[in-house]
Order: sequence, then structure tokens, then C-alpha cells
Amino acid sequence: MTIIQSFPDQPVILCKYRDWSNLYHRTILTKRELYFAPPSSFEDVTDCRNDCVEFSEAERKINFQEFDKRCGILSMTKNQDNRKLWEVYADNYRGFLVAFDGQMLCHLFSNCGEVSYYNQYPSIKSRKEQRVEEYIYRKIFIKPKHYIYEEEFRLVKVNFHVLSENQRKVKIPAEAYKYIKIGKNMPKSFREELINSIPVELKNIPIFE
Repeated sequence: MTIIQSFPDQPVILCKYRDWSNLYHRTILTKRELYFAPPSSFEDVTDCRNDCVEFSEAERKINFQEFDKRCGILSMTKNQDNRKLWEVYADNYRGFLVAFDGQMLCHLFSNCGEVSYYNQYPSIKSRKEQRVEEYIYRKIFIKPKHYIYEEEFRLVKVNFHVLSENQRKVKIPAEAYKYIKIGKNMPKSFREELINSIPVELKNIPIFE
């Protein structure tokens, strides 16, 4: 299923802020791995739960559970140096940032788009009235306005069958990596671990501090 194909304004750079003290976060470098998370794992409990106005609460709950099993979302940002993102997602500058070629990622995952921010979720009409693309857009690519600082850009995997954990993990070509930025508060021991953990195929990408 293609949600948005050939996104008209593909970003040149897409970034992921990471916490080096979290062993899972390290795999973005050590395994060149990105994870397409189920929406149920998101901090915002309203995220991706917008649904048709005609559905009851029980129907909405069932629909979300089924959608959650089949959908994986990779949340990134176009902002390469955002104070709040460093604080929230990179352990208050003790973590690191990885920058990717945004156009290459959008080519690899054609289901992609920029998140829009609203004071309240726009209503979704009945499925008979709403185009599938518009339904998916309003479900996945809209968030509450207080998250606007994130400048989020999402890459999405949607499957007709349940996504396994392995299917949610995607190995990224080394050519897609643009640079690494080390947080200003990263401990020296973390810095040494990070540099020593970079695989040989990424040794030539720039590292900024």
C-alpha cells in the first residue's frame, strides 16, 4: 500500500536523535538498523488513533489494535540541531544524532510524509466518503500542535499481514548515512565507545562535536 508516493518536498537531510546509554539506540550505528515502531509504543496515547466518525469507541479500539499489528512508523526530523530534541530524545546532550540522506530514505520507503500539527484532530468521514490516501494521512501524519517543535517526518511500513519484530528492523545502506553529531554533554567514555563501535563501512562519514 502506497500512502504518499514521490513526496513533493523530500527533505535533503533527515535526523534521528539517540541516547547512547540505551543499548537498543546504538544499533542505528552498530547494525545500521532503523526500527519501524508500532503506534501503540508512542508516548502520545492519541497518536494514530484518529478514526472514522461513524465508529463506536469499541470499533475504534479494535481497528487500532489491528492497525497497530500491521503498521510500523519511523519518526525522524528535518531539524539538525534542536535544543528540545537533544534534551528529550538524546539524554540532554549526552547522546548523539545521526543524519541521513532524506531523499534516499524516501526512495527506499515511498510511504513517507511530513507531519502536520493541529489543535484538534480533523474528522475522518466514513470510508465510503473518504479516499484511502486521505484516511491514512489523517490517521498517521497528524499530531497535536504542542509537538510542533519536533518538525517530524515519518517513514511508514504498512503490511496486509502482521509485522514481525524482524520485519520492523530495516538495515540501511551505508551510502544513506551523512554524518554523526556527538552531544556536547556526552561523557568521554561514551564518546570512545561510540567511535570504536562504528562499523568499517561507516568509518568515512564525518563526526561532529
